[in-house]
Parts: sequence; C-alpha cells; structure tokens
Amino acid sequence: MSTGTLKKVLWLKKGDEVNQLIDAIHELSAGLNALEAKAQEAKERERVHLALLDWLLAGDVGQSSEVIMRECLGIKQDTLYYPVDYQDFKRCYQLVNAIPEMNSAVEKLAFTSEHWLAIAKNWPNIWRKRINLGDLLARVDADRKSRWERGVL
Repeated sequence: MSTGTLKKVLWLKKGDEVNQLIDAIHELSAGLNALEAKAQEAKERERVHLALLDWLLAGDVGQSSEVIMRECLGIKQDTLYYPVDYQDFKRCYQLVNAIPEMNSAVEKLAFTSEHWLAIAKNWPNIWRKRINLGDLLARVDADRKSRWERGVL
C-alpha cells in the first residue's frame, strides 16, 4: 500500500470517527431537549398545582368548581355537580379565570351531561348575565323531559 493510500484510509477512518462523534452529539442534544421538555412540563404542573392550592385555601369553593378542579387533575368522580345558580357559576368562572388550564376541564365536562354542555356552550353569556343560568338549566331539563316522554332518550 502506498503512503498516499494509507493517508487516505487513515483520513477516512478519522472522518468516520468524527461522524460518529457528531451523531453522538446529536443524540445527546436530543436527549437533553427531551429532558428539558419534561422539566418544563413538571414546572407547569407544579405552577397549576400551587395555583389550585391557593384557590382551595381562599375558601370560596363550591361543589361544581371542585368538579372542574378534579376533572383537570384526572381524579375520578362519582357525581359531576354543575352550577345551579349564578353564585355557584361565579365560583367556577373565577377558578377558570384564575387558572386558564381549568378551561380544558370545562370542555371535557361538556361531554358528560346535557347540563355541562349547555353551561360550557354559553359560558361567556352566563358570566355577562346575558343568559340566566336558571332559565338555561330549566330549558335543558324541559327538553330532556320532552324527549323522555316521546321515548327519544
């Protein structure tokens, strides 16, 4: 083997080592990015949990707002209370307003009952008192009774 060929082979081998090193750096970088993302998620969960703790300690907690909190945290619930009057709704609204992540729980609850669906769909209008919550729930109950009487349920 000539000196030139030997140099070329050594250069190619060194190139392979450099490529392997580059690949290892890319893998390490991807791993660090994944860890950073997990750390950020954990930090976000901690922020939400601390905000919920503050909310709970403030003391203005109703059954329906607690349902929203439990839904957001993925805690199994036997009874899915919904707000039945404006004060009850106000507690729910204040929770969602204080901790925007709770909004996803309201969206999930909309799939659990006709009452939660009506409340979720009319959320801003109930808050602005453009829609009376009692009237809205009465319409839901009347519609449900009508369908039951017709055998449509």
